[in-house]
Amino acid sequence: MTETLSPEQIEAYQHEMIDFIIDKPKCALWVDMGLGKTVATLTAVQHLFEQIEIRRVLIIAPLRVAKTTWPDEIEQWSHTNDLTYSIVCGSAAQRSEALRKNVQLYFINRENVVWLIEELKDQWPFDMIVIDEASSFRSHSSKRFKALKKVAHLANRVVELTGTPAPKDLLAIWSQIFLLDQ
Repeated sequence: MTETLSPEQIEAYQHEMIDFIIDKPKCALWVDMGLGKTVATLTAVQHLFEQIEIRRVLIIAPLRVAKTTWPDEIEQWSHTNDLTYSIVCGSAAQRSEALRKNVQLYFINRENVVWLIEELKDQWPFDMIVIDEASSFRSHSSKRFKALKKVAHLANRVVELTGTPAPKDLLAIWSQIFLLDQ
């Protein structure tokens, strides 16, 4: 069994990320891999729940990250392990069932973003969206970007996480910024 970590083990630079998320409702953490973006985001989310600033959070991530990394990180830290979550992956029936659960966090893989938005139609329940690996939304012509841009403005908070915001050119940053500020 893995040792449970305490908030005192969060590094000073991670506290800067936490404060940034709390202070800036629409923001991007473009921080190198392995520097603790996930726990910083979860800590900020926990704080926002405690302050009753948010009710439901959608976290979009690569499939493996949505299914294991985020849930594992929640369980690993003593101050986040009470967060409730549902993994919205699998068949359409499994995703629909997971979406009906009354929890705080909903994890979905980026390939199912189009399905999610079509499924929810005008019933958008998320007041916060976290886009893990936001660089996967860098193409303004992709179906996932076009779908997410329809609802991103409905969330009071949007947080983008990536270590590689624009590996090729500045145009790849445009769509990521659009999801933050339209």
